[in-house]
Amino acid sequence: MQRALRVLGYRLKLDAVQVAKCSASQFSFNDFLEFISDQGVNDRGTFDEISQAFDLFDYDKSGKITLDNLKRAERECGMKLSDHELQNMIDVADCDGDGQISKDEFMIIMQKTCMFSN
Repeated sequence: MQRALRVLGYRLKLDAVQVAKCSASQFSFNDFLEFISDQGVNDRGTFDEISQAFDLFDYDKSGKITLDNLKRAERECGMKLSDHELQNMIDVADCDGDGQISKDEFMIIMQKTCMFSN
């Protein structure tokens, strides 16, 4: 959990991360979003920061986040999610149905999660 948050550029109090680690085996993506928004992360965001977060996932600089991009991020963060769970993340954000997440779609999903205010 702590690695995932660091990759996204967040620095949270260690005790908050430790609490999340206790239930990490049952920690869903929605739980993750709720956790970081509960920690005041929504105060830090700007479009530039969200764009930088998108770029961290877009390893191949294609302008889209693909399943392969999410798999790589997952491995680097030490998370263990199934391909099905990763594909569900894409499906939630994929507005145009192309099976990938564009920067615009990423901005939309981040706004819906209240992770930043503009």
